[in-house]
Amino acid sequence: MKPEKENSISSEAFPARAPLSAPRLAIRKRFAAHPLLFGCLFVLQGYAMIQPMSSPKELLFWLVVVVGAIALAELIFVLFSQHPSKPALLASICVIFFFFFGDWRQILGHWLPPRLATAKWTLPATGIVFTSAFAWVLWSSRAFDTTRRYLNAVASLLIIIPCVRIARGPSTPVFPPVEMASAPMALGSHPPDIYFILTDAYTSPESLKTYWGYDNSGFVNWLAGRGFHVVKGAHGNSTFTPVCLSTYLSMNYPAAPPSSWPSVADTAYYSAVIGRSAVPARLKASGYDLRAYSIFDVAGEPHFYYVPRVTDPTLGNSLFERTVLGYGCTYFNHLATGDVNLKLFDLLPRIAAERSVKPKFVYVHIMMPHFPFLFDAQGHRVKRGLRQEDERPEDYLGQLIYENTLLTNAVAGILKNSPAPPIIVLQGDHGFREVPGPHRFEEASTILNALYLPGSKEDWFYPGMTPVNTFRLIFNHYFGQHYDYVPDIIPTNVSPFVVGPNPN
Repeated sequence: MKPEKENSISSEAFPARAPLSAPRLAIRKRFAAHPLLFGCLFVLQGYAMIQPMSSPKELLFWLVVVVGAIALAELIFVLFSQHPSKPALLASICVIFFFFFGDWRQILGHWLPPRLATAKWTLPATGIVFTSAFAWVLWSSRAFDTTRRYLNAVASLLIIIPCVRIARGPSTPVFPPVEMASAPMALGSHPPDIYFILTDAYTSPESLKTYWGYDNSGFVNWLAGRGFHVVKGAHGNSTFTPVCLSTYLSMNYPAAPPSSWPSVADTAYYSAVIGRSAVPARLKASGYDLRAYSIFDVAGEPHFYYVPRVTDPTLGNSLFERTVLGYGCTYFNHLATGDVNLKLFDLLPRIAAERSVKPKFVYVHIMMPHFPFLFDAQGHRVKRGLRQEDERPEDYLGQLIYENTLLTNAVAGILKNSPAPPIIVLQGDHGFREVPGPHRFEEASTILNALYLPGSKEDWFYPGMTPVNTFRLIFNHYFGQHYDYVPDIIPTNVSPFVVGPNPN
């Protein structure tokens, strides 16, 4: 009778304890590691790309945010699923689609024709694949234990790669000296207002004639007739905007980051150089009212509008831009660029009409004729230009022709509304860069370079002058400075970070 009594007690005791421990035990059995590991992989990959310009504190913050969000999602799936391995697998499917969409799109871009590699096609295609996988796992009767073990192993192995890169340690960036950046200059009794208008990707008149068969002499002659000196055969100092602007506004060539740095870190470095560059800082310290309408932070002024993968390349932004939502926001950012450009053109004459005690330094960054191509030659709105992977020379030319009209109106308004003749620097940073055939490099570094300098003389200028010396010339002749001209350097290829001696 004793064994029967023991069995009886045992069978009665187990149901009494089950309601308390079963939910906790079920969560523990079904809460697998691979979704969290994939989340860590996503953040660590991003940090490895920008590590020299980021910090461990920023890494820790985003690890907590991303892993915490994934853990919450997995917990929700656990509460609504009775299968041991399904909740984690469902969470991993969501993670791989949502967070790694940019990676999937990049992989597909290497295999698909350009027209099919756009987000217009890759987003629904990958969405269908992952939604189908999610539905199959959700309704399947399989346990997926083997899949769970496999994904745990794969995620653990993949994490090793960015961890090794991070463990090697970043190189320390070398920023230009800032001693002179805050040194005030003697302005005199009537310092001129200064307008620095950067028209992004505006190629030279010579390139337009050679590669597009387009004669831009009407616009060039209009500028010359208003007193502009238009540099013939002008070149920029790089073919990538952050490098160009850091050079133009620093009046020198910043130290190049190590070649081992990823491009995201390079962009973050040059953006930081722009933020502390000498031209706006010295003018601001000298009493100028700084008006920055840029895609970069400049001398303590935040960026006016956002350009994906260029503006504010922090770890958080670079992570977000890889996600599905990031690609959606990129589309709408590009779509809104047309309105921003029109607003900036309209703003310039109104700024000139303002009367203030302080002189003004106005830096306006126009994303024209650069992609996205949202206007034709007559100024009609178009959307075909949102296909960055299929940039067409004719779309670029149409937007450039329309921009000539906008520039003509804006410059005429500045000259008309200014109480005294202002300084106007109208420059491109690089060319179209996508001319088909063997002449892509030859066109890539050519720019529009037109300077309106009241009281200037012809001997102020010299053949082959590039924008790195523009503000050296201005500071010397208008503010009594004694800057020596630095060598004029232009890119030796289309790589964003390579420069070489000027062949001229």
